[in-house]
Amino acid sequence: MNQSGELRARLTDSGYPLTLDGAMGTELLRRGVATPVPLWSAPANVEHPQVVAQIHADYVAAGCELITTNTFRTTFYAMERAGRLADWERWNRQAVVLARRAAEKRAFVLASITTLEDCYRSDLVPKPHVLRYYHDRQAALLASLEIDGFLLETFNTLRELDAAFEATGKHDLPVLASVVLKNGAALYDGTPLGRLVDWAMAARPDVLLVNCAAPAVLDAALRYLKDRVDLPLGAYANVGKPGGEMGFEFTHDCSPEQYARWAARWVDLGVRVIGGCCGTTPDYIRALRQVICCPQS
Repeated sequence: MNQSGELRARLTDSGYPLTLDGAMGTELLRRGVATPVPLWSAPANVEHPQVVAQIHADYVAAGCELITTNTFRTTFYAMERAGRLADWERWNRQAVVLARRAAEKRAFVLASITTLEDCYRSDLVPKPHVLRYYHDRQAALLASLEIDGFLLETFNTLRELDAAFEATGKHDLPVLASVVLKNGAALYDGTPLGRLVDWAMAARPDVLLVNCAAPAVLDAALRYLKDRVDLPLGAYANVGKPGGEMGFEFTHDCSPEQYARWAARWVDLGVRVIGGCCGTTPDYIRALRQVICCPQS
């Protein structure tokens, strides 16, 4: 069985949930690497590869079984608009190489793909033909590299999620599809979770996830989805919030131990993939890993 086939088997077996890694962008900030717009964390792949590699390695050491490539803003779309299209293939290739080296034989590598525009600005989502063209380009490049699957993350509308899912679905790799929630009942464009259920039941991603919101928001959504979707579910929450001088405000409202308690609730709900989003660190992953693997301790 190849790596992608093994990943699909692990996502659907009855064992303990898979541990997804934590944040990359905010962890770069925490370690002193600037992430200016519009390309945010992308330049770090070539300007600070040792830091990106160390973050991946730290997550693997914390127990992650799913490592996400630092390709959140290396899209053909973003790099074309930033005047860096000549670097597009090289930056993506480097991102996958760094993740694969850290993963070795201990973790699967998921290629991150997100919205073409701002994840929190559903009003900026481009027209359908633009979505198809650019997501096709990004998916095709990443699929040609050494990845085990795709993570479509922080999508704020179903129409863009569907375009990205169609693009990645052409490559016979597992696809984990995640949405960002404005509250526990709707996506950022106001789409109710009931319509997300309809989309998921028709599209059939390998995993349906919710991410990039506070743990309580994700908890409410998971409780709604668990009885309505016969697919593996996943969750990875923020600790902190967007904003501030660096683009993210780190807070102490949710410690690693508190986050692990949320993870324990999600394990009880039958969630199959659990990790961390903005603001989380290897310490958060290490704490939730203990809950995932040893729920009675």
